[in-house]
Amino acid sequence: ARVVKNVAGFDLAKLVIGAQGAFGVIEEVHLRLRARPEADATLSWAGSRTELAAATRRLMTSGSMLAAFEVGNGEWGVGNGEWVLLARAQGPTAGVGEELDAAAECLRGCAEVAVPADVWERWSADVGAWSAIARIGADPDAWADAVAMAEALGATACSATVPRGTVRAKFADGAVEALRPQ
Repeated sequence: ARVVKNVAGFDLAKLVIGAQGAFGVIEEVHLRLRARPEADATLSWAGSRTELAAATRRLMTSGSMLAAFEVGNGEWGVGNGEWVLLARAQGPTAGVGEELDAAAECLRGCAEVAVPADVWERWSADVGAWSAIARIGADPDAWADAVAMAEALGATACSATVPRGTVRAKFADGAVEALRPQ
């Protein structure tokens, strides 16, 4: 395990966990528990990658406090394999409604599409089943450029966690090895 120093000091948790017992035994663990949110709702919009890129720019600058928003073209039971944006809000019922209304305003011009109740489980199962994944770090405003680069290299599906600037690209078996320098 690589120990990184940050403003809070060394990350000893990563050192101990990464050592797999070589430096001692964990005797006590403190867990943080969070209350289940009163409301949890997701809305989805479909559009071209260009339309959704413009919409995510508006969403990022709106000050929205969404619990999650993901853009992709995977098989999540939404959008029939086209580009979709999932916006999830959690918290008090009134706050969830306000957040999703604000997101809808930012996504005007994109088509709202029906969302299955288990869309996040479907997303996790789909992306988790990709046999070859490349993770690309990108400026949150440039996720569409990172996706275009991945597609130029042969990606067959992509999923972007826009606020984090993380793009996951699905490649066919063996494709990633072909990209490695010799």
